[in-house]
Amino acid sequence: MMMIRILLQTRLTLLTLAIVMPLIIFLAIFLMHEASEQIEHETNEKIQFAHEALAVHTQTWLSLNVASLHQLLLHPDMVRMERSKQEPLLRNMILAHPHMYLASTVNLQGDNVARSDNEGMKAYGDRDWFQQARAGSPVVFQSLIGRTSAEPALVVSMPIRNAAGDIVGVGMFASTLVNLSDQVEALRLLETGFAYVIDQHNMAVAHPDLDTVQGLYDLSDTPPVVALRQGHQGLYQFTDEHGRHGGLTLARWRTVGA
Repeated sequence: MMMIRILLQTRLTLLTLAIVMPLIIFLAIFLMHEASEQIEHETNEKIQFAHEALAVHTQTWLSLNVASLHQLLLHPDMVRMERSKQEPLLRNMILAHPHMYLASTVNLQGDNVARSDNEGMKAYGDRDWFQQARAGSPVVFQSLIGRTSAEPALVVSMPIRNAAGDIVGVGMFASTLVNLSDQVEALRLLETGFAYVIDQHNMAVAHPDLDTVQGLYDLSDTPPVVALRQGHQGLYQFTDEHGRHGGLTLARWRTVGA
């Protein structure tokens, strides 16, 4: 009789386990899936937040510098296009913005009129930033190797207009790309992610890998840039040329007048 009870209890236990275990396994899988989705959602939110912070940071940096140049070029002494009148104002511009290594003006032939440094006058007639501003573009950005610094630089230029609205010259400032990259690098995405900025020609303007910036690499063929130029926005998953999977947030923005 005792043996029968033991057998019945064993069978009932096994039957209970046979019914309960699948439920436990299902519940465990369900909870793991929910936890995984929650973690992924929170991670994406953090990436999005970090990206938005980067966008605002870079937008603000560019907009403030563009506004400073615009304000400078409205000064009557700048419009006169006289070296003795312009040089003190250009030097004050550099003092107020230490990240700039040069501010200068150029006449309609592309030759320096005045500079903020002690370098000799240079010719810039071949530069896109000069040609586009002379043609009337309200603000121009160009990534290049600086003729003064011999380093990768971001040049911002604008036309100088007289009271009648005629273009009488071009004003510009230059800042090293390393400086902008340092500011972008300060806003890392989580623990392993990073952000970078490209210009209208897909050149790296700011990147945590300084070799990429200093080499003025064209990033046109990289999956994120291809997707961005095709109109993709938001979270984007991709596989690079080495077969590594990655994800990032894509966004574009324009500075005032660009």
